[in-house]
Amino acid sequence: MDKIISFFTGKYILWVILAIPGIGATTKFLTGEANYDMLMHLTGEFAGRFLVISLIATPIALLFPKGKIGKWLVRNRRFFGVGAFAYTLLHTIFYLLEVPLEKVINEFFELGILTGWTAFFVFIPLAMTSTDAAVRRMGVR
Repeated sequence: MDKIISFFTGKYILWVILAIPGIGATTKFLTGEANYDMLMHLTGEFAGRFLVISLIATPIALLFPKGKIGKWLVRNRRFFGVGAFAYTLLHTIFYLLEVPLEKVINEFFELGILTGWTAFFVFIPLAMTSTDAAVRRMGVR
């Protein structure tokens, strides 16, 4: 029974759950069923949600020290952070595939667009240091 519980609470099931909306969006994009606005909304929303979940893990664990959810969130916050980066990357890819390069360059410094690019560029080093190998190289602290 413990093996079944650990399987369903393990990281591979979490990865599958985090990937489901992205797989659905990509499939709908490739088959032409989804429009640009729907893809941008979906990927942007999931990027934001997963970022918030990864950031709120420690406060929830501190507020509810005996709670299992807080401990689970702290243990898995890296997965939510990487999921946030993956959806941000997917959001950027859909944007670059839809919008002509000239328009991307012209509107780069508009506040809403610049905010998105800044978030994307901030995510890159965070995602690069989230691998198991990078975490081992950086050490415990």
